[in-house]
Amino acid sequence: MQPQACRCGLPMLWGGNMGHFMGGFAPAWFDLGCYEKTRKYKRREWAADFQIRRELYRQLLELREDYAFAAAQEPLGFRLEDWQRYTSVQLLQMELKATATFHFNLSGTPGDTSKAVDRLILSYFDLLREVDKLIEASAQQSADFAYDKYSYLTDWSVTVDSSRSDTAIIEDFKQWLATQRKINGYGNTKALDNGVVARLYENRVLPYLDCWLWQEIGQYEEKASAYSWAQKLAVIFPSDSLSKAEAAVKTTETLRKTTHRLAMDILRRDVLPF
Repeated sequence: MQPQACRCGLPMLWGGNMGHFMGGFAPAWFDLGCYEKTRKYKRREWAADFQIRRELYRQLLELREDYAFAAAQEPLGFRLEDWQRYTSVQLLQMELKATATFHFNLSGTPGDTSKAVDRLILSYFDLLREVDKLIEASAQQSADFAYDKYSYLTDWSVTVDSSRSDTAIIEDFKQWLATQRKINGYGNTKALDNGVVARLYENRVLPYLDCWLWQEIGQYEEKASAYSWAQKLAVIFPSDSLSKAEAAVKTTETLRKTTHRLAMDILRRDVLPF
């Protein structure tokens, strides 16, 4: 199979445009070719890309909580269409689309995922012009959106007394970190082993997670499971992207027990496991 060019400017070695495979699980813009860049990813690059998705998921959970509160105050409740028209929901969908289809160069990120997230946010403002065609966001909504994007950077702020020795500062920080993890219920801090990281590309964990998130963002309650594993397999592991040997092992069981479980583990882990 000859590589083709995809709309994100990357070789399409994973079966070309996916429109005829998608069904309802993947969005119209989804293209496996845009994930080819991850073939050569190191830990810091995986960490940066997964951290962006984790931040999107955190925002989604907060939106659902706010929506549930608002729905409880409404005698007739909200309909699904009300959720889909939410400004914040539409912005979240646009951000996921930008994350999945735009090629962000994270290779220079020295391990600090917040810098990678920040770089994505700055690039994302170019996409707001497209959002403006869909909705008329007020100045206050724009301000709230910008605040939400950066507020997490101060969640774990700490003051350092630079007059103390390096050893004392490091020891104090270790104690502070242990206390913060206990307070916030963080427990699972074990990193993924090298073998698992090396197989993230071949198991197509990132494209699966993006499709899963797209479904979650579009629904008030979790609905991604409504699609059968066979439908999901046709999107993530289409037959024309696999050799005979790969087709024999890339089954619905592989998708369910490996790709899905690993995607959910990384997404919902207390601490980014890289």
